[in-house]
Amino acid sequence: MLNPNGLYFAYLRKSREDREAELQGAGETLARHEKALNELARSLGITIGKTYREVVSGETIAARPQMICMLNDVETQRPDGVLVTEIPRLARGDTRDQGLLMETFKYCGTKIITPAKIYDPTDEYDEEYAEFGLFMSRREYNSIRRRLMNGKAASAKEGKFAGSLAPYGYSKYKLPDGKGYSLQIIPHQAQVVRLIFEMYQNGTAETGNKPAGASLIARTLNELKIPAPRDGLWSPSSVQAILSNCVYAGYIRWGHRKTVKIMKNGSLIRSHPISRDCLTVPGLHQPIISPGAWEKAQKQHKKRSRNLPLQEKGLKNPLAGILYCSRCHKAMIRRSADSKNPDGYFICRTPGCQTCGSSAGLVEKCLLDALSSWFQTIRISDLPDEPSLDVPDILTVSLTSRKASAARLKKQLDKTYTLLETGIYSTDLYLERSSAIRQQLDSELAAIESLKKKQTGRCSQKHGTKKAEDLPLLSVYSSLSVMDKNALLKELLLRVDYTKDFRATKNCHPKFHLTIYPKTAGNESDIQTAPAPPERQ
Repeated sequence: MLNPNGLYFAYLRKSREDREAELQGAGETLARHEKALNELARSLGITIGKTYREVVSGETIAARPQMICMLNDVETQRPDGVLVTEIPRLARGDTRDQGLLMETFKYCGTKIITPAKIYDPTDEYDEEYAEFGLFMSRREYNSIRRRLMNGKAASAKEGKFAGSLAPYGYSKYKLPDGKGYSLQIIPHQAQVVRLIFEMYQNGTAETGNKPAGASLIARTLNELKIPAPRDGLWSPSSVQAILSNCVYAGYIRWGHRKTVKIMKNGSLIRSHPISRDCLTVPGLHQPIISPGAWEKAQKQHKKRSRNLPLQEKGLKNPLAGILYCSRCHKAMIRRSADSKNPDGYFICRTPGCQTCGSSAGLVEKCLLDALSSWFQTIRISDLPDEPSLDVPDILTVSLTSRKASAARLKKQLDKTYTLLETGIYSTDLYLERSSAIRQQLDSELAAIESLKKKQTGRCSQKHGTKKAEDLPLLSVYSSLSVMDKNALLKELLLRVDYTKDFRATKNCHPKFHLTIYPKTAGNESDIQTAPAPPERQ
């Protein structure tokens, strides 16, 4: 029996089927379900204290904020029951999500109330019945998702548009036969697309009648006050996305950015890397540019881009994810080195941002000097005895990074043997590649031995007799790879804000300013650094 004076929640969620039904005129789903749950509550003689309305369709609990909020309230307030239209509305995620849901309801003594049945998770039979319902809902979800993806792939193979958002220059419309969608041209946006390809290939009066890159094209479009695809301003990435999209040449591509899932530190991480083997077929829509013009643009892009060998690709910026513009709060990027500055430049790529760039070498040196000064103000005895996420052991972090790098090189060396045996590598190419990898591996192994000796020497020191300024940050840092430098700085710092309002001129050498937010054992603090030295011209 339900306690008429107890606390009860209601949870409402839309599914994909609900959205399709709403498009067909079935009415607003959440309103219908809320009305049904209110009638159920009246028939049971209970009162709903709080209603959670989920408007997103997330595969996992982590992607559904209202579900997270409800589970937190169940843990703290321990309601008598949660009303839901059916068990699948609670969770269609994986086994871990379903287990979290059932354990929360079970150990908080909260019932699951549906129009068909009231489930008591503390009862063995009800628990099994509810778990079976969640399992079947997950199976149904996978089946629906599989049919949906197969249907979209089949539609794309027929030349129909299977995406959710139409690319810039087109609008999506339903085909007359009622099966699938295609694209129709938006005239004024199509003119912008043609202008972008013309500026990239031949140049226009706005670009000095010379072929322009994505950055110059973005600046030109912003100066002409042409609206960007998703409002805001044009950026080099949005221009490059148009230049590389074959839909403008009359083709349909499917699977260009497939979802890749990996587990990292116990969390599911999703990424969408570019797939080189995506499906590309002639589309039913009218092209904005000719296939020949699109092919010409792709050839130009290959000539202009630096196609580095696979082993040379990777992280090039040691301050990636650390250095931010203090004006627009966006991450700064590192521009490649040139003849004037072999260290490269840190610049803000946000369109319209007035922050000026600086030499990457000077910024990095200023940051390390500030950290060294900060270390002089603290004592090792003030730090935790064991390395933690707040104040890490620099040598331990460096040693771990080095070992991972060495393991990566060993795998790479093993792969060269396989490539030689299968005939992909010639003998000369094998000797060249294996020699280069062995040199890198020997360097890593030597660095590991050096770090181990330093770590042993530190352990022999007594706590509290050594100042934090003696931490070998600079000596260790200079011997690390770019990826290891980045990992080390991320262990030490929350972020670094960069400020520079004026560009250097012949008679003026403005300085940049860094505001550093380190990770400390207690509260987070910031270090206001002194202005950096003037930059050399």
